[in-house]
Amino acid sequence: MPLLSRSGFEIDIRSAEAVIRDYVGVDPRPWFRLPFGEGWDDAKLQHRIELFGYRHVGWHVDVQEWRPEATAPEVEEAIVAGTLATGDGAVILLHTWPRLTLSVENVILRLADRGATFVRLDDLPNAPAGLPLEAEETPAPGLALAQPREPSAPSDVETHVPIAPARP
Repeated sequence: MPLLSRSGFEIDIRSAEAVIRDYVGVDPRPWFRLPFGEGWDDAKLQHRIELFGYRHVGWHVDVQEWRPEATAPEVEEAIVAGTLATGDGAVILLHTWPRLTLSVENVILRLADRGATFVRLDDLPNAPAGLPLEAEETPAPGLALAQPREPSAPSDVETHVPIAPARP
């Protein structure tokens, strides 16, 4: 996105918004994720996004499920471990296009068993604006996770995981 011209930027944002509205039936505003997080700390780019009614939201947990060698069980484990390690308000980066089929139901059940509740992104008091600096420094088996904090005891865990698009 930082490399797009003004008109290219506008075309890209308006095209994506139209696809989301047509297929999902909601206005995606104000939430926007910069591809690769590129430009999350660029004030000029952030201003351009805001002109269209958006705000970049980052993530806490990146399981890199798009990698060809990633397996569904590894990714599911990485999601659960990364979410519990991050704690309250964890935002997980997942993509819609990997070839792998994850059991989202299994992940949700495992997190719920540990005390997690699930909310919409707009219900989080502090959605991340940037990227976890340690994302590439803490590899899980075959995957990378955001730097985990010390996990709480299972009875103390209350993790809010956004699972739905922003309200229209």
